[in-house]
Amino acid sequence: MGFSDIGGLVYEDNRYKVHKIPFQYFNKRLIRDINQRAFNRELIDYYFRLLEEKEGEIYYESQLFGLVSLIPKLAEGVPAHMVTLAVLPEHRRKGVGSALIYAALDDYKKLNWRSKLGNGEANNLYAELVNDGLADTGEPFVGKEGIIYNPYWINHTSEDKKKSLEHMMQLPNYFK
Repeated sequence: MGFSDIGGLVYEDNRYKVHKIPFQYFNKRLIRDINQRAFNRELIDYYFRLLEEKEGEIYYESQLFGLVSLIPKLAEGVPAHMVTLAVLPEHRRKGVGSALIYAALDDYKKLNWRSKLGNGEANNLYAELVNDGLADTGEPFVGKEGIIYNPYWINHTSEDKKKSLEHMMQLPNYFK
């Protein structure tokens, strides 16, 4: 059995297969490696504690070109929160990120996340989702550590947006 056979297949398009597995069963070294290669920065330990405490899930592309770490319930009344969308640099702009997001949406009809204001490639993908009418965005906000983020939501009511934004503002940056 290969690594791509671990976890349930949750999404497939003409190029990619995406699997889902509870965070606790996924190789932490691989999570760290993919995120650090994608962001070119080192993850902090809080990232792993948050996913463990909140029963996080990992959506991963079967060839490990990228992954999404997601928390189904950040807090009471807050829809699913995408902690990171990590796509290896050599596989960007090829549909991996979109496939991962669509896989998460198959399970969670409501999804929210934040992205650093200067994160050009990721924000370009998110802008495409907004332009296609799939996602909404709001005014940039200052996070817990003074970093400016863009908020993004899919299928959120005004109340969902308010609650998720309150929680996004309290989360630390996941990278050193």
